[in-house]
Amino acid sequence: MKTQSSYVVLLSVFVLSAFTFLDHLQSPPVICVLAVKESGLTVKQQLNLCSEATSDAPVRCFIYSTDVGMTLDQRLRLCQQANSDAPFRCYENAINRGLTLDQRTQLCRKAESTAPNQCFDSAVNLPLTNDERVTLCGETQTDEPILCFNNSAQIGLTTSQRASLCRKS
Repeated sequence: MKTQSSYVVLLSVFVLSAFTFLDHLQSPPVICVLAVKESGLTVKQQLNLCSEATSDAPVRCFIYSTDVGMTLDQRLRLCQQANSDAPFRCYENAINRGLTLDQRTQLCRKAESTAPNQCFDSAVNLPLTNDERVTLCGETQTDEPILCFNNSAQIGLTTSQRASLCRKS
């Protein structure tokens, strides 16, 4: 395990230094693909991870998520379109909330902070399943989804429909 962790640290240093060196030569999506080209990802997976990259964040996220028990698909979903380390920090902070790895991935993909975790915790007393709370709170940056959900009680929708309505409010 220590060897694998050392490998991840060395790979992270290499990738980050490559981004710094190549940044003025090529655009972030190209640098991203170059950074993961020898990682064993298929071309389709490389494109999924690196398309729309605006920095080295998708690669950093992908590297950080190596030793946390996620499948390759979960790592790709969490890290694609990452703009910072926030999706991985959110994922780590989602431990002990009774969520599956897929639910944690869905809650935290595209996160810009740990706000999705805070929203999820704030929704604990609402009449929602974990899946519905993930739907409500995934990708949020504020507590507005909770306010919206509470305000939507009178419009005759199911809790699932209300969670979908108020997602990303």
